[in-house]
Amino acid sequence: MEETVKNKGGRPKITPHKCHKCNYTTKITTSLKKHYLSMHATEEEKSEEYKYYCSYCKVGFMTISASNKHNSTTKHQRLSQID
Repeated sequence: MEETVKNKGGRPKITPHKCHKCNYTTKITTSLKKHYLSMHATEEEKSEEYKYYCSYCKVGFMTISASNKHNSTTKHQRLSQID
């Protein structure tokens, strides 16, 4: 959880966000979410959170361009032909 404290100059200092599963910390909320999704989330959580999710490769993307780039990779094409 974000907590405001004063630094030496009296300005608010933001304490880092901490992952509840490991020792990862960051000042950026979205970085914590990305960390959680890539390191700790179940496949179900990933498929719900990512706008574009590849069920063959078990990876998610927030943009269509990243998803399209992934879909053109050899790894994806190989895995998608197995089914």
